[in-house]
Amino acid sequence: MLSRKIPSRLLRLANDADADSQFEVAEFLRQDDNPDFRMIAYWYRRAAEQGHCEAQNNLGTLYQRGLGVAQDDTEAVLWYRLAAEQGEPIAQYNLATRYRLGEGVPLDLDEAVKWLKRSAGQDYPGAVADLGVAYWLGHGVAKDVIRAAALFDSAAEYVPGHHAGFSLSRHDDRVQLTARPNT
Repeated sequence: MLSRKIPSRLLRLANDADADSQFEVAEFLRQDDNPDFRMIAYWYRRAAEQGHCEAQNNLGTLYQRGLGVAQDDTEAVLWYRLAAEQGEPIAQYNLATRYRLGEGVPLDLDEAVKWLKRSAGQDYPGAVADLGVAYWLGHGVAKDVIRAAALFDSAAEYVPGHHAGFSLSRHDDRVQLTARPNT
């Protein structure tokens, strides 16, 4: 049984309602070769109900994907929002994505950009890149290719060894964005 591998002190603290320990038990269980997502969801939920923002975000992801729980986009959004409102950047990004796709909430590009900006403000790479796309396309913000390119370059800096940035060039008063080759 996997629970024997969980350090006894950690399991004791988790059973005594310590949210950080409950989160760590869930993380420990995720590392198993054949993870029991029902147990993972159980421990995330126990921590999430106490306000643990990472557990809230991860529980949202389990609901989004239907892992260990019934797939439920509305429930996923509920947990993402709780974590996002506490400032958790991955949850802010996940909530922005739900608004951008209209999954679990009505499609709302303005709300998506609001949450992308909060996440990008904490340097979450996916949010920085998606905010660049929003500026490039003018989705939820005024179209601004210069700002988009800067965000794309900034996002590329977060991924070690990956230099798929973008270059700006001006041609007859137009701005063109082109991909730079990997170097």
